[in-house]
Amino acid sequence: MNSNLLLAKYIEGIIAREYYSIDNKDDNHEKLKKKIAAFVHLLTVYGDRPPILALQNELSRVISEEGRLDFQKVANLGAILDIVYELKKMAPLDSQDLDNQIKMLKSLKFLGEQTKALAFPKVNGEFHQDLVFVDALLLKLPKKSEIPFVFSFYLSILASQVTPSIPLNIYWNYISKLFIAYVELANLVAKELMELYAYKKINKDKYLQQIITNYESKVNFLYIPSSVIPHKTYELSDNFALEEEKYCSFLDINQNEDLKKIKLIGYAGVGKTTTLEYLEYIDALNYEYFKKLPVVISLITVEDMITMETLICHKLNLEESDIDVVKYLLENNKINLYIDGVNEISIIDYNLKKQFLDYLEEFINRPNLKNLKVIVTDRDNDEVSIMNNCHTYLIAGMTEQDIDAFIEGNSKKEAVEKIKEAFKSNPELTKIAIHPIMLKNFIAIIECGKVVPSDLQELAEVYLEAIIEREKKEKKEKYADYINDALLYLVMDTVKKSDWKSNQPTSYFKVVETFNAYASLNNLEIDSEYLLNLMKKMGILKEVEPQKYAFLDERFFHIYYFQAVQKMTEEGGTLDASGI
Repeated sequence: MNSNLLLAKYIEGIIAREYYSIDNKDDNHEKLKKKIAAFVHLLTVYGDRPPILALQNELSRVISEEGRLDFQKVANLGAILDIVYELKKMAPLDSQDLDNQIKMLKSLKFLGEQTKALAFPKVNGEFHQDLVFVDALLLKLPKKSEIPFVFSFYLSILASQVTPSIPLNIYWNYISKLFIAYVELANLVAKELMELYAYKKINKDKYLQQIITNYESKVNFLYIPSSVIPHKTYELSDNFALEEEKYCSFLDINQNEDLKKIKLIGYAGVGKTTTLEYLEYIDALNYEYFKKLPVVISLITVEDMITMETLICHKLNLEESDIDVVKYLLENNKINLYIDGVNEISIIDYNLKKQFLDYLEEFINRPNLKNLKVIVTDRDNDEVSIMNNCHTYLIAGMTEQDIDAFIEGNSKKEAVEKIKEAFKSNPELTKIAIHPIMLKNFIAIIECGKVVPSDLQELAEVYLEAIIEREKKEKKEKYADYINDALLYLVMDTVKKSDWKSNQPTSYFKVVETFNAYASLNNLEIDSEYLLNLMKKMGILKEVEPQKYAFLDERFFHIYYFQAVQKMTEEGGTLDASGI
């Protein structure tokens, strides 16, 4: 079980009985669980502070070993008060000073006036350090709900005087009051803790830097935004009026804060995915200004009914038990959500696919997510789609000026003029090259001295051949010799399944396992992980979800599928073509 869940259940076991005697309303169980979650978040976020780390380690030890608890490690009201004061942005006090602890407690308004007058007497200028005295004092207090806060104060004093290791069953009543105070204090700053906890669990800085690094590591790639055309006429804000059939920049559309839900449609390879990857990159670069985490969900990974919260958990490398983190981010408008490829959903059963689409539509239109920025991509608007009534834009492709800029940004300097001349001498190329992926293919083919074919499928084959040959000759990459056969082996392994689908995502472990099997069959010494990363770097495979891979272009899959058919035919077997 998740360590946080174990900790929460343990704390609930400590305080539940005492808490219910204080608050016996019908909904107190759910309230308690939320308050305990806030305290667990506090321990997680501030676990690098010595007193909090000591408390957390002691609880973890007792959960596994049971029996005895070290009072000195868990009874530290001052450490908790410090954090609450810090998060509430209140003037700091030295919480280790007992008088200041009382001032802090009083300022947080947990205590009634009568309790304030009775709870903190001194003898000869010092607070009592006697458990019997504390028990007698608690009986005099007017409200039972205030007892845990007074007791936690005294237990912090007494901790240094009590035998460090004590049997839990003897002092359970004392421990429960202490932790009720901790839980209530954490609940005071639950929202602030949730944001800190969410970003700590995600490792926000690492997540954003990985997006930036992945995008900038693409070899010879400069994104040139394609123009879009409004697919339907909508009433936009007065300062952002668009005429139907008028070309406009999608980046301008995206910057309009009035548009929270946008649909982007276009043919395969026109640049839908590339646009979302660029927006993800820009969001990551500008996080400190906009405070929005970009999350791209590739629907090609969806093979069965699954919630969007779970998909987002996977994308953020969270455990599914951390679903509350995702809900917090969604409901508090802390992310920009980009949903790519409605047409690529891998659910085979039509009715189940329609059920998932209905769920997805409902999710996007939830009232509590009305401010969430969502962009969805699809081939077109039809019944097997979503957001058909939202602001929809058709990617129109790049203009001649865009093509020139793309060539200059994505070609070797010495090849720029040669590639531009190839386009000028063959006007048909310009008609096809409005799609970024196609244009990138053309550039690679021309750079490698190949003839650009007019057939799109043949174009993909020549492109693959060209970039693999370039990797061999220019970069002297010996693993380039293994790419074609390893991918053929991967596709053959995929289509052996009865329910396979074209360009179906494959887990990292399955890809590596298949490459290892290919190497073993051919007596080769291959680092399969290196080979996978090479294919990813070259733009043959892409990571559609953490630890899941598919071909960057579905045409690449078809190339190896037809090779697999030919190979099986030569060997006297057949392959099922139902997944194409």
